[in-house]
Amino acid sequence: MISVENLSKNFGGIQAVNDVSLTIEAGSITGLIGPNGAGKTTLFNVIAGLYSPSAGRVVLDGEDITGLPPHELFAKGMLRTFQIAHEFSTLTVRENLMMVPGGQSGERLVDAWIRPAKVRAEEVELRRKADDVIDFLQIRQVADELAGNLSGGQKKLLELGRTMMVDAKIVFLDEVGAGVNRTLLGTIGDAILRRGDRGLSRHRAEKPAKGWSRVMSFLVGENMVCGYGGADILHGCTVGVDPGEIAVVVGPNGAGKSTAMKAMFGMLDLKEGQVLLEGEDITGLKPQERVLRGMGFVPQNHNVFTGMTVEENLEMGAFIRRDDIAMTMEQVFGLFPILKEKRKQPAGELSGGQRQQVAVGRALMTQPKILMLDEPTAGVSPIVMDELFDRIIEVAQTGIAILMVEQNAKQALNIADRGFVLVQGRNAYTDTGAALMADPEVRRAFLGG
Repeated sequence: MISVENLSKNFGGIQAVNDVSLTIEAGSITGLIGPNGAGKTTLFNVIAGLYSPSAGRVVLDGEDITGLPPHELFAKGMLRTFQIAHEFSTLTVRENLMMVPGGQSGERLVDAWIRPAKVRAEEVELRRKADDVIDFLQIRQVADELAGNLSGGQKKLLELGRTMMVDAKIVFLDEVGAGVNRTLLGTIGDAILRRGDRGLSRHRAEKPAKGWSRVMSFLVGENMVCGYGGADILHGCTVGVDPGEIAVVVGPNGAGKSTAMKAMFGMLDLKEGQVLLEGEDITGLKPQERVLRGMGFVPQNHNVFTGMTVEENLEMGAFIRRDDIAMTMEQVFGLFPILKEKRKQPAGELSGGQRQQVAVGRALMTQPKILMLDEPTAGVSPIVMDELFDRIIEVAQTGIAILMVEQNAKQALNIADRGFVLVQGRNAYTDTGAALMADPEVRRAFLGG
């Protein structure tokens, strides 16, 4: 159906795509994987007409389409999505879907005046088709919701739905799972499989993720009661996380979120309850002993040695190790490339977001099983926050359990596998991140409506 023959793309002296060939058949689902910088998205961009190739060609149904602009490829049945969803945020889900087909009579003001009946008939048909897509994707509950209010995973479903509003021959899905919790990722994957059964070719670019085994209650603080001085802050709350999972604790100021984290890390003594790690009671262990058991903790403030260089900060994180730390150091630099560039710079000279990267990187130097983050995006810009969340997802994909307290509740629940909403030291709501995002009571009380 589509054939890519010896495709290459150079940017100056840098070769991003080198002599790539592949064939995609009708009705198939083809996965394109590789590490960061391998050229996956660049290859997509060349095939989809965003870049002109340096060499090679692309053939669709026997026709050479090399170098055609995106709008002409769209007319020939080729669609693509992008890693970051670009919805019309002020339109509803249904309206986003109805916007997709081109050449609508209502686009021309003269037709709206002269042929109003035709315009209305087309709109009725578009609405019917949009409702069919909504039912197919099982998102009827958000059909009339503004797209800007959707979770990250729901936006990815909407992107997939928009490709179903026209008679596409092939759809390129770029990093369809990026930034999506596993619950919604399963929903998206199921939708792709069912759509593939309808005969549409699909090509996905994905980062390879290590497998993870689900161990219930890998780390859990059960029925915790504790506080400061004579005042109890926690009143029987329970918080837990499993390997490869992102668990997020949210709630209003004073709810006990950071207190719960400190109690689980051993920085506060419990009056009641217990902390279990892999089924073992570690309630009586000191923080340094918990670090030796595989727990890493990044506090909200004062989390770097400002007078030390970035590299020295990371080396300090590996103080408990007796093996070679060079490989782990390179892994941290791979996760946070800016740290490699600034490795000899004092941490005190870094921006707030870069300091947070140093703090997370230092905790990763211990090779933890669990990474506990206390408000990692506090005081950083929205762009830096998104970047940090992307890196947190990548860490979880290696199998490390992530337990995170976060004030930016909506953004945090977007990436969460599990969410805990605390109110006055008690569990108010506990569910998957997606379910909490969809719960009208949670949205009204804690997510701004």
